[in-house]
Amino acid sequence: MKETLKTKDFISDGILNCGVMVGRYVFESERITVYALSAFPHIGGSDVMMTYQISKQDYYDLLDKSVKHGLPTFPVSNEITDKYHVFFLCGESAYCKRHEFTLDDTDRELAEPY
Repeated sequence: MKETLKTKDFISDGILNCGVMVGRYVFESERITVYALSAFPHIGGSDVMMTYQISKQDYYDLLDKSVKHGLPTFPVSNEITDKYHVFFLCGESAYCKRHEFTLDDTDRELAEPY
């Protein structure tokens, strides 16, 4: 059975602005890290979590601009972070493509063994 991850499995490593975090998913069974960016857009009647796969380099670039707790003194604008909303992983909204994902749903070129 393939390991399946959901938004709740997102490991936040830094906060970029209100509702935007940089982090990762870890597939324990295959020992692979998938780098990701989360966003909390307002969809329907509430804010929902959506996650997007990013490259390791993008992860470290964004991590340098983030803080671990609270909001950064100079938050990263949505104009910048929205550019990373390219490779959708999973989300919580009834309107999103999927609510969970496996390694088959990722871009393996961006994933990394740990």
